[in-house]
Amino acid sequence: MGHINNVAFAALFEDARVRFNRALGRMDRADGLRAVVARNEVNYLAEGSYPDDVEIATGVTRIGNRSWDVAAVMHQHGRAIATCDTTLVMTHPAQGGIPADFRARLDEVMVRAG
Repeated sequence: MGHINNVAFAALFEDARVRFNRALGRMDRADGLRAVVARNEVNYLAEGSYPDDVEIATGVTRIGNRSWDVAAVMHQHGRAIATCDTTLVMTHPAQGGIPADFRARLDEVMVRAG
């Protein structure tokens, strides 16, 4: 049909989020952290053209004790076509909060007003 459908939007955001979390470290090692998606909200702003490339910018918007929020915006041809807000909850290790080193990495990519 020449456009990106809603399932494809979700898959593109998921791929970007997985790559983002892996780039932070500790998420891709056997002894690393594990997390699950507790909330995922996609907001469609404009029609996306298929098969044209998209670019997704991602950052952390909140860091809790065992969870963090990731916000992403998808651009195509210089305009925003969708946003995605996701809450991830750490499942491993099962006890304690987000480890200090990973919390520091999340803070480094925090989206700040300014």
